[in-house]
Amino acid sequence: MNFLFLTICFIVGAFVIEYVGEVLSMDKFRERMKMPSYCESSHHYCLKLDSTKVIDAYQRGGIVRFINHSCEPNCLTQKWLVNGQDRMGIFAKDDIPAGKHKYLIIEC
Repeated sequence: MNFLFLTICFIVGAFVIEYVGEVLSMDKFRERMKMPSYCESSHHYCLKLDSTKVIDAYQRGGIVRFINHSCEPNCLTQKWLVNGQDRMGIFAKDDIPAGKHKYLIIEC
């Protein structure tokens, strides 16, 4: 089982990590999901940027792809535009003590 274990603490509003991967149009992402390599995998890692774009972390993502979703999150996402490119940051919603949480959780 994959998960993120926190070894340092974060205070409310602190930048935790960037969600990285390929930024794809929703149409391109849907096409990709039909490919055998994707269909045969039981694990998919992606984060919706907006109604037209997705960050696909399946092949080129970082450790943050193991972040979990929850209706009681301890982190929030913020979409940023950096040098003309869409980016997604993960920020602490609450104080998060080191070692208390096995993983970061974002809004569902």
